[in-house]
Amino acid sequence: MSEPQGARSRAKGKSFLSLITDVPHLISQLIRAEIELLKAELVSKLKAVGIGLGLFVISLSLILLALLLLIFAGVFALSLVVTLDSILSADPLNSTVDPSPYVGIQFAAIPEFAGIATDVSQEFSAAYAGQQSIDEALAKAQAITNDAMEAAGYR
Repeated sequence: MSEPQGARSRAKGKSFLSLITDVPHLISQLIRAEIELLKAELVSKLKAVGIGLGLFVISLSLILLALLLLIFAGVFALSLVVTLDSILSADPLNSTVDPSPYVGIQFAAIPEFAGIATDVSQEFSAAYAGQQSIDEALAKAQAITNDAMEAAGYR
């Protein structure tokens, strides 16, 4: 309120021609001030938009992560059910599609079974490919199994 009164008091001491010549300068000052105000408002609003956009991206990332974890948990639960169902439904007396001269199921409920089975099957594959004899493959398979059982503390 003091600014308009100060402007009026300054204008009272000037002539009309002097006031008219000040108009372009005053208009340019007004336009510059409005542009500066507009810049300040835009910066403020753009900062808010940037923060909001950043939070939106973070929330989308977290939602995607949660969705992936949910999918992984579902797949894991399904694999447990299917594997357990397969193990429980296996018939030791009739374990193959065609009749076989032996009984039993090739599964041992120990954590080392998968590693032993992989290593032994590689030895048998080498024998099948002719890289070693069957007796060598059987001896190596027995050694692999014995070493794994001793390392696990079963002997």
